[in-house]
Amino acid sequence: TNLWQNLSAEGVRLYLLVIICADEIRGAGRLSPEVLERCLGSNFTREQLEKAFRELENLSLLKLDVLPLGPGIEFRLL
Repeated sequence: TNLWQNLSAEGVRLYLLVIICADEIRGAGRLSPEVLERCLGSNFTREQLEKAFRELENLSLLKLDVLPLGPGIEFRLL
């Protein structure tokens, strides 16, 4: 199956952003709310973001690490 056919448009946009923001060596990174809004736009809703992250996790493309302190999302590419 073609990976891109299994992702929504939001999932594709988020995955490309994650790839760009990931550390080359560790394959991990952090997305702040400011980066998300600047890169994805203010029309990209919280629901769309959550759905896109779920899609990426379900396809084993990344693992989310929830930050207990402060805003932001940590991730690891798989």
